[in-house]
Amino acid sequence: MAGSPPARNRVLAALLWLALVPLAGCASSASKLPPIGDAADSGYVLGPGDRLRITVFGREEASGEFIVGADGRVATPMVGELKASGFTADQLQNEYKKQLEQGFYTDPKVAIEVMNYRPFYIMGEVKKPGSYPYSSGLTVSAAVAESGGFTPHADRDIAVIERKTPAGVVRGRARGETAVMPDDIVEVPETIF
Repeated sequence: MAGSPPARNRVLAALLWLALVPLAGCASSASKLPPIGDAADSGYVLGPGDRLRITVFGREEASGEFIVGADGRVATPMVGELKASGFTADQLQNEYKKQLEQGFYTDPKVAIEVMNYRPFYIMGEVKKPGSYPYSSGLTVSAAVAESGGFTPHADRDIAVIERKTPAGVVRGRARGETAVMPDDIVEVPETIF
């Protein structure tokens, strides 16, 4: 009787079920994550590798282009090293202004602009995983396009983003229109079907 078609079909159905259960768990793990927060709300946080243009209006000696070092600090010409990592450009601007006011200038006009951002990373079911230069306004869809597009096995509806924030590393699910930030790791999972 074990060889009869109905018994064989039940065995095959049970084996198929056992094979798909682990895959379903993988696919649903991304959908169980909370949505990643909108990075634009908190402002861009500076980190090692960012290139900054610091302008002190009317004071060339206090201005220039500088890179945030591996230690998260930026060496400025007038006040020396300032902690930059973890600050927004506005916060660093205010700190530099405060330092300049303590012995150099009265009410300096300071502007800080990010010239080159850290890269973002994309992995998983894309044709060319790796690191890519960040550009302002980047979304998950644009990141996928930059990495050569989806593989045939990609889940095209959801991605996972791992993002460094001042509060620590967070992971969340993302859609095509979700903003990608420098240093983000975008993972495109495999679909179960």
